[in-house]
Amino acid sequence: MEKILAQLEKKVERVASAISRLKEENASLTASNEELNERLRDLEKQGSSGDGAVKGLRSRISKLEQERKTLLELRKRVETRLEAVLSQFDWLEK
Repeated sequence: MEKILAQLEKKVERVASAISRLKEENASLTASNEELNERLRDLEKQGSSGDGAVKGLRSRISKLEQERKTLLELRKRVETRLEAVLSQFDWLEK
């Protein structure tokens, strides 16, 4: 029983670590996205002379938004797995 609990504890620690890492990545991506949106607004104010730069920023923003979406989906899967592990832990406590 102790071995099973130790294994579950390790799994919970790994999941918690993954969630923490995903939160940090999400914050970084959000900050990058906001910075790029600000740069995009500045370039749009400058007019058509920055059309190539605007398109590049739009592309980069789109990629960051997709990456953020992927990270959010991964976070949901990790949370689902954590809930399963915790339910197994509850079962073992009974």
